[in-house]
Amino acid sequence: MTDGRIFRGQEAALQIDGVTVGALQDAEIEVDFEFDELEGQSIKVLDRQISRVTVNVSATYGSFDMEAVKSLIKWDDENNEIEDSPEAPEFDVVGEFKDTEGNVHDVEVSDVFFNSISLDWARDQHVEKGLSGEGVDINRIEEQTE
Repeated sequence: MTDGRIFRGQEAALQIDGVTVGALQDAEIEVDFEFDELEGQSIKVLDRQISRVTVNVSATYGSFDMEAVKSLIKWDDENNEIEDSPEAPEFDVVGEFKDTEGNVHDVEVSDVFFNSISLDWARDQHVEKGLSGEGVDINRIEEQTE
């Protein structure tokens, strides 16, 4: 039984429309299941079914190019402000994750939205921040071959 973590890797990338715009470190993917339980007149659970599956992504980022930052915060260049729209921006997170046997897998989590983004700029200083979000699905877990 695992604690919900599938892979832990040291390299992953944030992609927007297939273009890599940011490097992520210490990326983790966790699949979370929510269940509905059917109970009868007994104290025992009669049945359970999965009612929701989410793919949680967390990572550390050090820097992004400015276009990535604008995409993350839904910046509207034309109006010079955050876009006034209820649509959440979604991204694909792809990376190489190593399993416990040392095999490297290409993994892609699709349609990840980040509910909080911290942007810090410091002069002559490398700043790392945490980033976490929720994706729709894992599109692939493929073992790399030489």
